[in-house]
Amino acid sequence: MSKIRAAQNILKELGFRGFIYAIGNKLQGKPTLFGIIKEHNADTGQTKTIKLNTKSKTNKDYLETTPSVQNVLDIFKGQWSCKVPIENTVSGPGDFFNNDERISNWNSIYPVKDKSILELGPLEGAHTYQLEQLGAASITSIEASRTSYLKCLIVKDLLNMNVELLHGDFREYLKTCDKKYDIVLASGVLYHMTDPISLLQDIAKITDNLFLSTHYFSKKREDKSALFDPNPIILSGNYKGYKHYYVNTDDADLILGGTKNFSIWMEKDDILSVLNNVGFNNIVLLSDNTKNPLGNIMAVYAGK
Repeated sequence: MSKIRAAQNILKELGFRGFIYAIGNKLQGKPTLFGIIKEHNADTGQTKTIKLNTKSKTNKDYLETTPSVQNVLDIFKGQWSCKVPIENTVSGPGDFFNNDERISNWNSIYPVKDKSILELGPLEGAHTYQLEQLGAASITSIEASRTSYLKCLIVKDLLNMNVELLHGDFREYLKTCDKKYDIVLASGVLYHMTDPISLLQDIAKITDNLFLSTHYFSKKREDKSALFDPNPIILSGNYKGYKHYYVNTDDADLILGGTKNFSIWMEKDDILSVLNNVGFNNIVLLSDNTKNPLGNIMAVYAGK
């Protein structure tokens, strides 16, 4: 059969689109064509052409609507924790981009204007956005969660933020970091650690100013006791830690937490003591909420 006749047969059997795919596969040296499979019988030396009749499902990955900001936010529809500050859009419930007093409290103690900042675990970029609005000279944010990292990329683009976003484990970054930052922001990460003391030690090596917000263990919180091992773990320096278990760790929708299925929570006084021992001798307790449904939480400025 001539090449022209073969091409005509492919065009007849598969249509123009299939014909184009067939040419593309031929140029790439692929043995199969779009919509057909060539089956070769080694015993008879015959090659049989089998047409595939199964149609593919509709590709739901593509949109057929006018481009919009909402389309971008809906990539993670129902998964946003924060309300991205763009009018006439729907994202998450928490107004952390514009209404998180921890940032203003930290800034009142140690202004971030013209400062270099390392942010650990930005989640969705809410604190990042506020720090930039306050005039930070540079912000480097490190996020380990793939989902949260992609959300941060979306927020960075939609809000035109000037931030360096890194994807990976900030614990590994801190171990080899040879750069000094004016400020390290560690909000909502210490209680996700399996070795919280090491994190504070590594932070102290690269900065003289720490903005820390963290949950802490309290024996008075009986409503949280089911999530903890009642027997404390002895940490370095003879500090006590309590093993905290995540719930629904097998749930595919769970995106908030640490890299393990448990973490170690410390008591408030022990955390403050560790901060002092690693060199932060100017410690200001800015807030201490013992009614938070997720557990007692405090915000601290720690300086050298």
